[in-house]
Amino acid sequence: MNSNNFEAFSAASGFTPMRMGQAKKTLQTQIRYKDVVMTRQAFVDCLLKEGLTPRTRQEDKIQPMSRMAFFRANNEQQRAHDQKVKDAGKVTVYSVGGYEVGAIGYAYAVHRIELLQAVQSTDACV
Repeated sequence: MNSNNFEAFSAASGFTPMRMGQAKKTLQTQIRYKDVVMTRQAFVDCLLKEGLTPRTRQEDKIQPMSRMAFFRANNEQQRAHDQKVKDAGKVTVYSVGGYEVGAIGYAYAVHRIELLQAVQSTDACV
């Protein structure tokens, strides 16, 4: 993990110390991307270098019935499931270029983009 990037992220994020520990653990998690094992932080950096952007979207917390389950259920069961989906509400899904990275990975990606834009704007003034 690049400590300079993480230190800048931790200073700018405003997380509590416990949340920062969780963020550090999450960003140090090893994952495999394109047959290379890397940390989640390096993965997000790699996606940003490829030009992908962070996005969020809302999804139902409970997924709708599958087609087979829908056809097998009677009207009462279908209505009950639809009501359960409505009552459960929505959840935010955080992604960078279609890859789900979680809330911490998304916050890190937004922070890195802000840093790059700040560096580019100061370079333009010189």
